[in-house]
Amino acid sequence: MGQVILSVLLGLILFLFGCFKLSEVVSKAFNLHLRSYVSKINQSPFWGLLIGFILTLAFQSSSASVILAISLVSAGLLTFRGSLPFILSAGLASFVTPFLVAFKITDLAPFFIVAGGLVWLLSSLKIKKIGETLFYFGLLFFGLGIIADAAVLGEKNFLREIFLSSGPLLGFLAGLFSTVIFQASAIPLSILVILKGKGAIEISQALPIILGVNLAAVFTEVFSSLGTNKEGRRTALSLLFFRLFGVIVFFLFLNQFASFLSQTFRGEWQILAAHFLFNLFITIVFLVFLSPFTKIMTKIIPKEEAGAYLWPFYLNKNLLKDPVSVFKATRKEFFGMAGLLKKMFEESIENIFQFDKKKFSKVDYKEMAIDNIQAEILKFLDKIPKEKIRKEEAKKIINYAEMTDELERIADRIGNINKLSFHKNINRVEFSEAANLEIKEISLLVKNKLLLLEKATSLNKIVEEQKDLIEEKIKQSKDGHLERFYKRTCATADGSIFNNILINLGEISDHCQKVIYLLREP
Repeated sequence: MGQVILSVLLGLILFLFGCFKLSEVVSKAFNLHLRSYVSKINQSPFWGLLIGFILTLAFQSSSASVILAISLVSAGLLTFRGSLPFILSAGLASFVTPFLVAFKITDLAPFFIVAGGLVWLLSSLKIKKIGETLFYFGLLFFGLGIIADAAVLGEKNFLREIFLSSGPLLGFLAGLFSTVIFQASAIPLSILVILKGKGAIEISQALPIILGVNLAAVFTEVFSSLGTNKEGRRTALSLLFFRLFGVIVFFLFLNQFASFLSQTFRGEWQILAAHFLFNLFITIVFLVFLSPFTKIMTKIIPKEEAGAYLWPFYLNKNLLKDPVSVFKATRKEFFGMAGLLKKMFEESIENIFQFDKKKFSKVDYKEMAIDNIQAEILKFLDKIPKEKIRKEEAKKIINYAEMTDELERIADRIGNINKLSFHKNINRVEFSEAANLEIKEISLLVKNKLLLLEKATSLNKIVEEQKDLIEEKIKQSKDGHLERFYKRTCATADGSIFNNILINLGEISDHCQKVIYLLREP
């Protein structure tokens, strides 16, 4: 009994650590190409299915993929409709981990750990990432192997007895609670694969457990969505609805499904087929009814009143015949970008005083969105037929290209402030009351300048007065910090972060100034 508990705990720690670190490595790689991937997912359900499936394979965790989708929807980068095929395919791909267990990949786990460790130790920086991936992949399956072995250890085994509970309801609850406890559907499914391979469980006993596992697998995602906006919660609720619908349908035809599996498949393949066919069924059903389901869920949880501006909205290829129409549409895109920059700025400043991990991620995603909008505007301007461009219009194209660059630089500076808030948080840096007041005062002035961009205001006197006032306030704050440093009321580490925040606030103001001047161009 004690040995089983120790083995389960050891395996669980190794599995979860490997899973978490593998997800971290894959997320960094995914974020490098986030713009192109998300664009494809929004375009077609096929791309959503494919990218969701591949990403879940890389994560080795359907929860990690779904939580990423919820975050992207919440940030506004991914549409609700685009997220549905993505999260459906995550369930399909979760079949792969128990499939690999059936092929005894757990026996090869030490090889992956050693190979990954050697690659990491002996290679250059770029190759080290491959070593890390192999190492964490091996660690994940090594932990899974320990848990699976614990399930068949000894004659009296509480873990095995849980899965051999008699009756569909008890089996369903066993699958439900074991998934919640282990925080991963791969663990109970892999245990079932091992037990079935040894002939210790019948498919009629395993089916209710599999249904319980599939329903419980969404609980983490649902709980993680509670802190998001309506868009994120709608995505999580949809996933719960998918699984609940599937569980009800399969429970109604439990005996028939068990009979079909026992006649069609052998051994552990019955477990794998049951899990895969369950997810394939709900994927096909909801893809067929994707449009009406999207409308129903949008009525249940309505859209936010002011949707986030994260993709070009006014650019239309039909406008390319007339450069004047192109300039009007592009100008509207600038004001949309300005509104998004204001939201980014507010969130990054709030993070300085009270750090919020979700808000930190949202600023990151919005920065990527600004990069995307900038790229799309430049591509669109480049498509204007050359024969339709006069000299004055050529000058305007150059001005507009310069404006997008300046707006993108503002996003970069806001991103810098966001990163500084992160370093302030992890290093437990506390600013003095005077320093906090100075940042609040200057950030309010900079925010007002961003509002001028959003409202297309370019009054000479106001702009010049604000520029001078912001520069003076930043100078006073730097002098004030120097005095506090001499009096030892501020530490050196505090000063580095504080000064960098001031520098970025000043640069945001300067870039705003340039955009406002360019907006005044006829």
